[in-house]
Amino acid sequence: MVENNKRVSQLLILINYMIFTPISLKTGERLKMDVKDFVLPRGRVATFYVTDTKTSKTYKAKTMSCGLPRCICDAKLYDQE
Repeated sequence: MVENNKRVSQLLILINYMIFTPISLKTGERLKMDVKDFVLPRGRVATFYVTDTKTSKTYKAKTMSCGLPRCICDAKLYDQE
């Protein structure tokens, strides 16, 4: 029974971290970042800041179109100085 509780608590910890895959404006390639407690404002243009949990660097990001008409579900990433 203890083993099952440990497994459930590990799953709950993993749910708090999400994978965020924006496109870097500097290199043009898609990045893979682990972020915590992050919500992408899907469907509307917005500028926001996101922190990568692996490197603890903060980046400015902005929503963008994925290529479909009237769809804003992707993000571009600006390098934070």
